[in-house]
Amino acid sequence: MAEFLEREELARFLATTDLPIRADAIVPARWRVVRARELLLREGDRSDVAYLVHSGLLEACTERPAQRLAWLGAGAWIGEVGALTGEPRTASVRAWRDSVVLEWDADATRAMLTEHREGLAALTLHLLSRGRRSRRPRPAPFVLGVVLDGVAPAVVDALRVAASDFKDMSLVTGEMWCDGDPALVAAVERRGRVAPLLALVADPEDTPWTRMVIRSADRVALLADANHPTELTPLERRLGLPDAARSLDVLLVGDAPRGVEERWKVGELRRAREGIWAVRADAAEDLGDYLGLVAEEHARPERLARYSLFQGLDQGALAEVLECVEWRSVRGGARLIAAGDSPDGLYLLRLGRLEASARAADGRRISLSQHVEGGLVGEVSLLMSSERTADVHASRDSRVGFISAAAFRRLQEVVPEIGKNAAEIVSRRAFVPAHARPQPAPRNLTVLCLDDSARARGFLDALSRALADVCGRPVASVTAEFVERHLGAGAAALHPGQPGYMRRIALLRAVEADHAVTIYACSSEQVDWARFCMRQGDRLVVVAEASGDPRPRSIERAAEDEHARDDPRPIDLVLLQRAGVAAASGTAAWLEARPEAFVHHVRDESRADVASAARRILGCAFGVSFSGGAARAAAHVGVVRAMRDLGLPIDFVSGTSSGAGVAASISAGMSPEEALDIAVHMVTRLSIKPWDFQPPMTALTSGRRINRLLQDVVGERRVEDQLLPLRIAAVDLVKHRVVYLDRGLMWLLIRASGSLPIVFPPVFVDGQILVDGGIISNNPVAPLLPACQRGLVVMSDLADLSAWEDLEQAAGYGAAISGWRQLIDHVLPWRAPQLTPKLDEILFRAMIVANYTGDERRQILEHPAVCRIWSPTKTSGVLDMTAALARRMERETYERAMEALPAWLERAEHLRRDDA
Repeated sequence: MAEFLEREELARFLATTDLPIRADAIVPARWRVVRARELLLREGDRSDVAYLVHSGLLEACTERPAQRLAWLGAGAWIGEVGALTGEPRTASVRAWRDSVVLEWDADATRAMLTEHREGLAALTLHLLSRGRRSRRPRPAPFVLGVVLDGVAPAVVDALRVAASDFKDMSLVTGEMWCDGDPALVAAVERRGRVAPLLALVADPEDTPWTRMVIRSADRVALLADANHPTELTPLERRLGLPDAARSLDVLLVGDAPRGVEERWKVGELRRAREGIWAVRADAAEDLGDYLGLVAEEHARPERLARYSLFQGLDQGALAEVLECVEWRSVRGGARLIAAGDSPDGLYLLRLGRLEASARAADGRRISLSQHVEGGLVGEVSLLMSSERTADVHASRDSRVGFISAAAFRRLQEVVPEIGKNAAEIVSRRAFVPAHARPQPAPRNLTVLCLDDSARARGFLDALSRALADVCGRPVASVTAEFVERHLGAGAAALHPGQPGYMRRIALLRAVEADHAVTIYACSSEQVDWARFCMRQGDRLVVVAEASGDPRPRSIERAAEDEHARDDPRPIDLVLLQRAGVAAASGTAAWLEARPEAFVHHVRDESRADVASAARRILGCAFGVSFSGGAARAAAHVGVVRAMRDLGLPIDFVSGTSSGAGVAASISAGMSPEEALDIAVHMVTRLSIKPWDFQPPMTALTSGRRINRLLQDVVGERRVEDQLLPLRIAAVDLVKHRVVYLDRGLMWLLIRASGSLPIVFPPVFVDGQILVDGGIISNNPVAPLLPACQRGLVVMSDLADLSAWEDLEQAAGYGAAISGWRQLIDHVLPWRAPQLTPKLDEILFRAMIVANYTGDERRQILEHPAVCRIWSPTKTSGVLDMTAALARRMERETYERAMEALPAWLERAEHLRRDDA
């Protein structure tokens, strides 16, 4: 062995180990090469030999339970304590890579370590520090084995070019390799010390070198001809692939036909434990994409410091964490976590976006949170050992790291700082209620133009400008032509795994980073590009000419395929209308095939329409919710007049009962003055006349008079055709839920929303039996919040309990009351009627009590986007009103709104400055 290491070199090496040895104490040693995966020591065996690692990497583990205790790199002693004490081995040691060790028997070990005073002192310090080596990070490098299977020499040249672009990477081939030669093993290891990523390129003709690469590599990349048959090749069978590799990627070289990657994953192969990639034979960029991914995810532990769970950890602890991370690619729409499952681990989001959602009692899916790059998902249920409370899907093509529950528990034991960070995360989540957590604004919009027309292109340009105005930052519009201008012809049609796909991702990530919003624009003719865009978008915006064919296009069905969710995807449907129209027509046909769509009507040459749609899409809209208020509904108009005078737009309205009537007037484009005239006309005709009563089998009245009144005022307008979106709240007795009606005859839906039980009969609409929405949602803010969560929702409230002090003056009539006596008291002028609650007041007030005492109302009032304007007006009865009183109420509400709105806007601007 003298030729391998001279005595002087050996002395210098021994002086730098975990247990330094003086030159005059050195006892001759035996050199040994330990092949990767070979067992060096077994737990429980006799301790008759000690070892010192010269080069390579080994791991010390317990057998039961199977657990790694420490990494052992160059300079680490193995078995020295047992050799000194004669105790059995306390752990097993196995080589991770081909390694070189020095070997001494027990007597030689004792002579070398204990016969000199300096040796005893060094031994004492070594034993005291021995427990700390379990915290040492795994020594660099991360080893990538690259096995070439039937590919052209140009691939090796491209690989060298790609490697030269990485300063943190070293590339080694097997020239002059001889299996079992310690000098050659050590030489390979020395090359790896200069960079965190070491790539060993295996020549298929050099079987010993190739076998060493496969058994030693942390990861193997098999470069194979894309045109090979999909069964195992002779080389793979000879080398025992894929099972011989710890983890395996397959890189298909050449122009692989679409779908060949999937065929390589099935049958007997099980080739790809991580992924299938495609690279061009002469494209160093494609190989560079792959090498960059490996380096980023496996050789740079410092990147994990971006995640809150690992902040403050040193390099060694981060390296310990990185070993436990399993990186995965997730297609947009795929589910990672299912509600109700046991927590099996947590996810680190490196690229893309994830959405947490849950199903409401009525079956609707509710978005709970959006997770962006650098975020954690699933950590709270794992930390609290509780069931998953939400489903988590990928909103776009994403790259995530998974840490299993078992690995995380081990990390908490060896890296105590993680436990502290975890406790802080749980406490922060506990102190911030779910309804108060801000949802990230959509960053990527997929805009699918069903008609490749000048109008559609004009709208796209106008939308970009409007979005930039809302954000105050630049907005990018990415088209297939943009991508191919930067990356070459065909780059827009790439799909995952094809050559250049990762470079396209890198280009688009750079674009996204420099812009507040990125529009991914596509048309129905660009199928491959459109599929990619649909996976990238946080929202899907479909643009069509209103006069066109409303039947769904094939590209829309493809969008659902890419969605891959168990619930329909909500979409924004922009219908381009002629300039100057007061209302749309035929919208119902568009919605029949797209029932989940949110409709935006945009007229040609109307900047206001485009700006309003942009605010709704970004969640920055200005909305108004009008509460039920019976005859006092005219007071709501004061809020609308105040917003106009303050220059505040209205992008979205909702209402319950008589508030739905006011909302409908605003949705139809009426001015505040016109809306007030209509409201006064309506509320002064609401009182019930004696001839309205009927046998009370279903209700006290038939509803015909109120029906005629609504039809005379509203006509045949349809809710979905209005230029300003409208939602009307009602309660469905069949399914016991509140519904927010967004399509149908306007008069009929207003009538359903105000169908006060017992007084008016329920309304039958599309299989639903509908009554007054005030039973559950007297002030329907909820349907407005998604579009207004970063804007403003004005909550116009006419029905506060504190305004009902007149009930306190009621006579004490006990537990029984005679209706006949009440009637006689009102008919005979000489009798003084008792002050008792009226039937309509009892029904109205009892119905909405829950609306003003529940958690939902408290949560709505706490929402930062909500500004409540309370108008505690009083009347002689729920359905009694005069024109003069109605107009006075409107003036009072206007004055309150003119005080409340500027104060809210000032506070909101102050909060925005603080956030900035």
